Amino acid sequence: IQAFRAHGAELDAVRGDADGLDTDALEAALAGGARPKIVSVVSEFANPTGATLSEPRRHHLVELARRYNFVVVDDNPYGELRWSGKRPPSLAAVAARMGDPERVITLGSASKILAPGLRIGWLTAAPPVLDAVVRMKQSADLHTSTLDQLVVASVLADEAALEAHLGRLRRCYRRRCEALADELEREFSGTIELDRPDGGMFVWVRCVDRTVDTMEWFEHGITAGVAFVPGAAFSVDGSWGWALRACFATLEEAQLFEAVRRMTEGFRRIRRAKCAIHA
Repeated sequence: IQAFRAHGAELDAVRGDADGLDTDALEAALAGGARPKIVSVVSEFANPTGATLSEPRRHHLVELARRYNFVVVDDNPYGELRWSGKRPPSLAAVAARMGDPERVITLGSASKILAPGLRIGWLTAAPPVLDAVVRMKQSADLHTSTLDQLVVASVLADEAALEAHLGRLRRCYRRRCEALADELEREFSGTIELDRPDGGMFVWVRCVDRTVDTMEWFEHGITAGVAFVPGAAFSVDGSWGWALRACFATLEEAQLFEAVRRMTEGFRRIRRAKCAIHA
């Protein structure tokens, strides 16, 4: 959102659910006159919801892109982190099967699968798009570190070692995800709702009481020594103020338990403050 806005883009939100972007809602917006140049989607384990775009919706999205002449940008840094379920065909593969491979631009990143400090990404697109992106990249910073690029290229080229690494990462993240989700449901039973993702790095938490302000909760959480991202940060229009994104990727299970304990402390503070105001 910040990157698009920094370049002067006009943004319209389209709702989603457990199956990712609601392409019926997108079609309704298009039929009502919306004419986007691009539709940006995180197709696997979306940030922040953890949802994966279903296969029928992938076909529908590409069909809409062809009908209304827009480009789909598939930002997919988390797809390799799947530990459960069948991986759907990529949007690029769907577009290719429909005879329009240039309709989808795909983004990937080494930072989510190799190391956070390796800020190396890649893009696959039609040659005219690649040429334009290269020129823009050169005007911005000349080029990304050659050494870092060579390191990433070398690791990605060793398919056996990469798959072994990803296997370890998936098993680790699955344990951490389950630990965090279990503890959140135990500590906040009846207070929150969450969906357990089949991969990725995040759990999306929604407060049953929609009057809860997770930005206020975040501020109290910081005081208690824990951080998460309030839902409003992921919204074009400032909605989702009653939701939050919790990341399980960087902490061991015992640390996640402690993080939830501190979240509980922060939640109690906003509850006490709310009761004091009503009193």
